[in-house]
Amino acid sequence: MKININDLSMDNDIYPRIEKSPATILDYTEKLRAGVEFPSIETQRIQENGTVKTIILDGYHRWQAYLAAYQQPEISDNGQPNYSEIEANYWKDEILDKVTHLNDLRLRSIELNLTHGIRLDRKDLKAQAEQIARDDPEHKLSAEKIAQKWGLARKTVSDWVSNIRASQKAKRDRIIFKLSMLGWTQEEIAETTGITQGRISQNINNGEIAKINNSIQDWLSQGKTVEEAAEKLEIDATLAWAIHLQGKDDDTRLDLLTKGLNDEKIKLSPNCYDVWNYSKCMPLTGKNDYPGRIPGQLIINILYFFTSQGDLVIDPMAGGGTTLDACLLMNRQNYSYDIIPSRDDILYQDILLLVRKHKASLVFLDAPYFLKKAKEYSLPEWMHTKDGFLIFMDKCVDACDVFLNKDGIVALLISDYVDYENPFNSIFSYEYLKSFMADGYVLLYKISCPLSTEQYQSFDVTRAQNNKELLIRGRELYILQKNG
Repeated sequence: MKININDLSMDNDIYPRIEKSPATILDYTEKLRAGVEFPSIETQRIQENGTVKTIILDGYHRWQAYLAAYQQPEISDNGQPNYSEIEANYWKDEILDKVTHLNDLRLRSIELNLTHGIRLDRKDLKAQAEQIARDDPEHKLSAEKIAQKWGLARKTVSDWVSNIRASQKAKRDRIIFKLSMLGWTQEEIAETTGITQGRISQNINNGEIAKINNSIQDWLSQGKTVEEAAEKLEIDATLAWAIHLQGKDDDTRLDLLTKGLNDEKIKLSPNCYDVWNYSKCMPLTGKNDYPGRIPGQLIINILYFFTSQGDLVIDPMAGGGTTLDACLLMNRQNYSYDIIPSRDDILYQDILLLVRKHKASLVFLDAPYFLKKAKEYSLPEWMHTKDGFLIFMDKCVDACDVFLNKDGIVALLISDYVDYENPFNSIFSYEYLKSFMADGYVLLYKISCPLSTEQYQSFDVTRAQNNKELLIRGRELYILQKNG
């Protein structure tokens, strides 16, 4: 069949040759001028991000020669063909999704480029094997299968991808260890990660966590830090600390963490007053760049006073995962949910739908502070009014009823929102509290957790002074329990 030459394109994710040969293109161009006919070029229609394009699987140098011939008008003057259309064929008649069929496309392109023309060198094959391994974390394509297709020794391919496979195994093990330590069942881990339950059981039961802890201890005995040990072991620092703290009581955990962090601005000793002022987020909890990130020290203090080790804690609006990380460090079980999960250990869950139901000792509720970060959190339009947002809070109360066990506690962290242009659209923290009180909850504590002044820029301060407005730093933590 004929394909317009300008409709073809290259996809460097798929085509295997790292270096192209200008000399070959020139040679092919001259042969075209001499009237030589070339085999058809193999192509494939793929779809990527909603766009369909026709890519070259085999025949790059021929394509470039055709382009050169097409773009030189003297060829047509000499009676040679007009190469605006060239002979090509599709590998598959259907349009293939690039993401789904990426490795299939790579293997087909390599297979063709190995059989004729300028053969692929080992540098090309090694680069392709590495890329296939990176995009195949579940090992659907074994080194043996790749070697058979390419006519290579299995050990050759295994050596090429060994570091990548080791890194993938470390990442897979890390997820399994973390979710297991958070109290997830093997079935839940398998459902979420796609890892087989048999492999999960094997990883949990083969003593790998104890081996990791021994390695951490060895590194500490050499004067290294837990963070340095984590980097060496290819696990994140929070998980390394959680493993290192196994078997320790809460006070010992806080003492070791404080010494390990070695930061005067991060206080982890229990705060037994009703004012918790944390100006800096601890580095082991939550995503650094998440909007509205809260200090992990605040969650740790909640866990210390209102839960025990092994208790289940639920965060239905997990954001950057601060609660999850704090629970991991403090040996609490945890399920964290969000409508837009920011991490692979946070589950999708719309708090308004309540599909998943786990009975918890504590629900931590850090709802949006009305419109304070409406754009970052993509709040729906119906929540942009005071009445709409208070309806949302009523739904959050219903969710707590579902999630909590009989004697469970709600920790509600909330801040006032002042609408300077329309004061009647302001919402103050006590108004959120009313929703819980109306549902039979009793207020046990009201704790002041002021926001940092760093949330405001100098122009915010200048504007407030000029307009005689007060910038809101107040934030309350309400500890509530259902009466009866």
